[in-house]
Amino acid sequence: MGPYYQVARGLRKASAIITTVGAGHANALIIYTPMAVPPATVIRTVIVRKIMCYSNVGAGIMELGLGAAFAGGALFPIFNVIANFDTEWTEDELPEVEIGQPIYVATTPLGIITQIEVEVIGP
Repeated sequence: MGPYYQVARGLRKASAIITTVGAGHANALIIYTPMAVPPATVIRTVIVRKIMCYSNVGAGIMELGLGAAFAGGALFPIFNVIANFDTEWTEDELPEVEIGQPIYVATTPLGIITQIEVEVIGP
């Protein structure tokens, strides 16, 4: 473990593997949705701990954000994805942001494969 790893506060979960089908914010897809617990008004929050990308369509960019077409804004700065190379960012490289709503992914160009790992916080 590196010097920046945090002591786990919750469970780690991986998102589905998403391949973007359109370029830009207007074509953003949901990559992870925090779950509600009974009563349904209590939402578990998540912290993005790892981002993994692969592009066999050329170099591009990947962004994570909130809301359809990123109406809620971007979570992090833009990530550069290198063609034909597994690109990964771990928790010591990512700021700790606690999120309680669906997380969207957008890429340019289309066809970049993305998966995230989150730490689930809450009851």
